[in-house]
Amino acid sequence: MLRLNPPAADAEAMRPSSLFAGLRRVRASVMARLMLTLVLALGGVGTFQYFFLGGQIRRDLVSDQAELHEADARSLERRAAEAQVNVESPLSEATEVIVAIASRPNMRDVLLVDGDGAVLIGSKAGQVGRHRSDAKLRLVARSGREYRGVRPSGSGAYSYIFPVRMSGRRFALQIDRDASALEEDVAASRAHLGLFAILSLLAALPLFYLLGGRSVAATYMSALQRARRDGLTDLDNHRAFQDELERALGEVVRHSVPVTVALIDIDDFKFENDRHGHQHGDRILCELASILREARPNDRAFRLGGDEFALLLPHTSEAEADTPLERIRDAVRSRLGGVTASFGFSAATPEDREASTLWGRADAALLEAKRRGGDTVVAAGEIVDGVPVVTIEKVRAVRALIAGGDIDVAFQPIWDLGGSRVLGYEALARFESSELNGPGEAFEIADSIGRGHELDAVCRRAALREATGLPGDVLLFLNVSPQTLEHDGLAGDSLVQAVRGAGLEPERVVLEITERTDARKEVLQPETARLRALGFKVALDDVGAGNAGLEMLRGLPVDFIKIDRGVVSAAIDDRSARAVLLGIMAFAREIDAFVIAEGIETEAMLELARDPEPARPAAARGAQGAQGYLLGRPAPAPSAAPSYMDTLAALTQLTADRERRRVATTLQRSDALYRVLVRTLPDTFVALFDLDLRFQLAEGPALEALGWRRDELEGHTVAEAFPPDRAAALAERLRPALEGEAFDFEWPSVRGGAHLLVHAAPVQDERAGVIGVIVICRVTQGREVDAALRTSRSRPTSAPARLR
Repeated sequence: MLRLNPPAADAEAMRPSSLFAGLRRVRASVMARLMLTLVLALGGVGTFQYFFLGGQIRRDLVSDQAELHEADARSLERRAAEAQVNVESPLSEATEVIVAIASRPNMRDVLLVDGDGAVLIGSKAGQVGRHRSDAKLRLVARSGREYRGVRPSGSGAYSYIFPVRMSGRRFALQIDRDASALEEDVAASRAHLGLFAILSLLAALPLFYLLGGRSVAATYMSALQRARRDGLTDLDNHRAFQDELERALGEVVRHSVPVTVALIDIDDFKFENDRHGHQHGDRILCELASILREARPNDRAFRLGGDEFALLLPHTSEAEADTPLERIRDAVRSRLGGVTASFGFSAATPEDREASTLWGRADAALLEAKRRGGDTVVAAGEIVDGVPVVTIEKVRAVRALIAGGDIDVAFQPIWDLGGSRVLGYEALARFESSELNGPGEAFEIADSIGRGHELDAVCRRAALREATGLPGDVLLFLNVSPQTLEHDGLAGDSLVQAVRGAGLEPERVVLEITERTDARKEVLQPETARLRALGFKVALDDVGAGNAGLEMLRGLPVDFIKIDRGVVSAAIDDRSARAVLLGIMAFAREIDAFVIAEGIETEAMLELARDPEPARPAAARGAQGAQGYLLGRPAPAPSAAPSYMDTLAALTQLTADRERRRVATTLQRSDALYRVLVRTLPDTFVALFDLDLRFQLAEGPALEALGWRRDELEGHTVAEAFPPDRAAALAERLRPALEGEAFDFEWPSVRGGAHLLVHAAPVQDERAGVIGVIVICRVTQGREVDAALRTSRSRPTSAPARLR
């Protein structure tokens, strides 16, 4: 009975995946590969013999037949010549020869043709006297040319045509032989060759296996196993891990089988080696390998090199991997005499097309575990937004960036807040890449593969090339990769020549070193001193963002300190962050460094950077410089940036607003004074002017008696509140107070014959000097004003308005 559904075993064998698995097993077998190589070699030789030698045999047979029929043509000439001597008919003798030739086996036709194509003698009846249309016959009869083994298309015969001379004339002899006989001879020869090749192959395979193939395969497999094993721990090594990771990732992509990769690194292993010796370190490595072997049965452990291990956890998701890894961590702590290890792991996803992507996530998690102090387990999902993952695609993008040097440069202004001018420009790298999320990630990946100094050099060359457009009185701030300092990437003479080639002097270049660098302090200190000796200035960047700030500030001689944007932003609402900000500024003041606040995006951030403690007049100065989108976005041409004048005007306005707020703060501290005056002296009012003679405050019952309204005065200048002649006279009277002198004067003819007795005094700020004028006015009573004042005494005096 016909089965429509094969058994499960047959179905499994018929699956393409099973076929591919079988092919992979054959490919993995060294003996099978050697045997297959031998079979292919002998098969290739046999195929060559079958086709090439078969064609050669055909050509040889045709040549032999051509020689035979050429001899027939010569024999025909001799018989014709002898007949002519014996006074016989040459055609009769020729006819006998042609009949004899035609009687041979496999002969189809024999003809004798003259130069006009007329048949003189034919082996078949009815041929004599007819004309042949074949041009070859006429050509041979006329020119003496011959044709050997011609096979016209569609015919089953080989034609041999030779010239024949009889009775002083030239004729053409055509002999046609059956082609099938010749092909049979060729096929027989080919069959013999094929049989020989098969017999040779059957004899060669066992001989090869017995005489050396088996030994070669065994030696190769032994060497392969040694190449995939670690000699110290007997775990699979780095190469084996890569192969297994690729295979596991393929299973994830094809069948959605979960798999997790964990990377393990011994904490402070170098310290253990240095303190107890390398033998002790080897014992730690072997014991850790033993712990990993005792993990779950299906988990595979690898030693990648040094003190770094890997663990492949099949059929385990990221959420499930935490428990077995915690057990291993506890075992390490208890069995290695206090030695601990850090763990970072990540689970594969169907979107992971490259093993390097999965490996990179696990490596990033391991690095985070190290940052947390070690002896911890970190999943890649915990840091997915905070740590860049190194993948092969990103590495290729960084390498292409270094090789091509296709980098643009933008310049962001850094403002001197004291003089409201541009102090300098920071050069920022810009490039297009679908794989990299900006220059920050590019440098982190370049550092991780040991090529940070090369990318730094490419960016520095691009910045210096574009720096020719800088104004002549500003500084150029260049970021420096930590690896550049360790690789001597800023060699003195070459760097000075490059800077001068851009039209700058070393004194105009500031090299920024990030606080978050992992470069060694013993390298940074002499390199920084050397660069400063060459004339360059040095800035410590991103201060407050990492954990090495105070150590870096204490150990490095720097000219500029750039406070990280995160510190400034958080200090607006967070008292702890403000304490950090004040601490950095105090430290900078002690070492006489210029403080620059980074990432200024709002007026509140700028105000905080300039004056972090406005309530304390004796507080230390704030930041002297600032940069950020509020003060100017990065632009490719700093010398012609269209936003320069707008930014300068905005900064000037912000400065004026800041001074007005300072005036308001100063007056609020004097709130009690003018409240007492207003309450106790109803014929008195108080006015406050800023440096522009703008009313910041107008308070007191006498204002109402004089017919003046607060909303008509506050926020308006003297010129806006009074007629021009009186405004000019009042401004002239208040000028001495603006210059710091307190004095009294009388202001006549206010209303109804009243006069004002005025006391004007400058308002002083401990840091800014004179910031305004306070005026206390007493009204001398005229008739109308006196009545208004008596009415006002019967009403309670409102509390003075606070400035906003």
